[in-house]
Amino acid sequence: MQKSNKSGFNIYKFLRSSDIAEHCEKIGHVFSPLDMAIIIQLSNRTINEKHDAWKTIISDYPDMPIHKSINFKAKDSLHAFLKELIQYEEKNEECPDELDMIFFDLPVPFEKGDIVTMANGSPGVLDSIPHWWAREKGYNYDYQDLVSGKQYDGSDMIAYLYFFECYKGNFILDHDDDTLDKLTYYRKELIGRERFLKYLSRSIKTGDYSIDWLINVFCKFQEEGINEDISRLFGCFYKKLDDEEFD
Repeated sequence: MQKSNKSGFNIYKFLRSSDIAEHCEKIGHVFSPLDMAIIIQLSNRTINEKHDAWKTIISDYPDMPIHKSINFKAKDSLHAFLKELIQYEEKNEECPDELDMIFFDLPVPFEKGDIVTMANGSPGVLDSIPHWWAREKGYNYDYQDLVSGKQYDGSDMIAYLYFFECYKGNFILDHDDDTLDKLTYYRKELIGRERFLKYLSRSIKTGDYSIDWLINVFCKFQEEGINEDISRLFGCFYKKLDDEEFD
């Protein structure tokens, strides 16, 4: 397989997550021409920049078929499809098939228990990613596995996280849609209820805390959060928890 930086073309720069881009470049991960085409489709680049990048794939990289996915019909030629896609977009018409409906294996630097940034900008503790499950089942993401129907589709480019629901304050485990290639480490200070996430993260990673201790800490932060909401609404005083009480 041709390397993704052939002729000076750097596919890593098209990844929406700087952390994932840095990781893929550091490990020297080689994306297939199809993977590269999908990454370009998902990127935040302009239409013209995407078209120029796809034209580079057509001119500088080997052609390959596109496997059938749940919402994507199989194609004999990636190059032919990219030419067709460019023509549709140049006419401001919608292409009947979209590359972002195809799943591809994307290496990420994150581990279970890491605190990452969700689509809405709030923090969440990473629980799992679909392709981690697939690897456990023996799906290795080579082309034969893809065409055999063992894989997922583009709707599975997601991550499952523990987080507090905005406005409601409920603590849940759920998936964050369309975010796998956008995930980054959460680097802001955790505030309010969110401070509980650092204890959950540490527990998942090290097993330092017992379940009953975690539940107790969660209840205290949740109570503080409720008091904070009441204070904001009615101007009441409430006592803020000292994190050192738990460290």
